[in-house]
Amino acid sequence: MSKTEVGVTLVDRGAVAGQNTSLAASLFTQARSKAHHVPLVKETYHAIAELETLMNEKLGVQKIGTVHIASSVASTESQNELVTIANAHHLAVEDAPDSSIEEWFPWLDRTKIQKAILFPADIYVDSTVLTRAYVDGAKANGARLLPSTNVEKIVIKNNQVRAIETEFGTLECDAVVDAAGCWSNLISAPVGFQLPMAPVRSLYWITEQDKQLFPPNQPVCIMPDAKAYTRPEHGALLFGIRDSNCLSVKPQLLPNSMHDIKLVTDMEQFDILEQDGKPLERLFPELYSVGIKHVVSGLSSYTIDGEFVIGESSSVKGLFAATGCSGAGVATSGGIGRLISELVNDELPFTDISRFKPDRSSEDVFTDSFIRKCALMRSGKKDG
Repeated sequence: MSKTEVGVTLVDRGAVAGQNTSLAASLFTQARSKAHHVPLVKETYHAIAELETLMNEKLGVQKIGTVHIASSVASTESQNELVTIANAHHLAVEDAPDSSIEEWFPWLDRTKIQKAILFPADIYVDSTVLTRAYVDGAKANGARLLPSTNVEKIVIKNNQVRAIETEFGTLECDAVVDAAGCWSNLISAPVGFQLPMAPVRSLYWITEQDKQLFPPNQPVCIMPDAKAYTRPEHGALLFGIRDSNCLSVKPQLLPNSMHDIKLVTDMEQFDILEQDGKPLERLFPELYSVGIKHVVSGLSSYTIDGEFVIGESSSVKGLFAATGCSGAGVATSGGIGRLISELVNDELPFTDISRFKPDRSSEDVFTDSFIRKCALMRSGKKDG
């Protein structure tokens, strides 16, 4: 948006990328089972290249690729559908050679594989580095950054945004984009703009280093039958599973900072592995014997249908939402940013956003039943 004639002020309660962004696993898988998400990811790839040119600085992009492993008839059929989606969006895709699977994934039980496909052009970028690059690029285009500034209220007059009130004073404006992630409803709901999403815990583990078992050059690995994914992490393995009893949090109980909340205890993370890691152990036999060095937990804003929340309020002109990313916020960030810029500037969106309407649910987003539905959406997630 900073590339347009609209004046942009970014207000952040803390430091840039200081909350859940820094905790993301950062999977940039381009092929998605929800085909309408693919253009948003592709736009992120374009944005990364544009930022590197604008700032004359490399962002540490690694072209590591993604391998999708099918170990059942159902997931094999899903892979075939994914290939069809990839071809429709001109994404490079090929069968993953057996010799490469053996080289990349010594930890993987190859006898369980029914089909493996490779997306060789998929990349990895650190989420914090990318977010800071977005901000630096915006500032280079004239945007203003107000870090460590809490937004206390959106000012509405005659159903039109007029200002925001912060802890340091009032900022007049005619458009507000609520992109506060898990905290979004605390900003928009008080003015009647409830967003159909809830804060849900995401969780991943990082093993001890073992460069023979976990080659640093291995691609990302997506295993739908295990509802799991892996990514190389400096000679260790980062792996995530979607636990069957995902913790969800009422928005009004959220602390101001992720540093003030502990989402999983040491005992609980072992219980989650024991309860929900069995399908992954089938593919990764040494799962329960490798050393675990770190457990990382954060909050993602999940919706009941796994779709994003992008668009303008139907009752307040100038009030927009860009949230509810359901675990895909980093990968789709460039596309979401472009969509919001187009909406604020009253331009035609570059891709269909009908599924992302903020007012698509009539449920009260603060009820236990609604929040639980959002948590169940993450529990059932299979792809990247």
